[in-house]
Amino acid sequence: MSQAWLPPEEFAATLPKATVFGAFLLTDEADRPVHLRATYTTTHPWQWPGGISEAGERPWRTAVR
Repeated sequence: MSQAWLPPEEFAATLPKATVFGAFLLTDEADRPVHLRATYTTTHPWQWPGGISEAGERPWRTAVR
């Protein structure tokens, strides 16, 4: 099985034009923000709950997922 390479201009046209991110702020009873401990990076170990949206997904749906 051979793989055909696209010219750079054609490949660039297949990439998403924007990245959509969904997140929301959670607090505990003392109004302190809740963070998630990242398991894949030591550079930024604390992160907000959220993530990158899938194609056609609304930011709220991303945050809920």
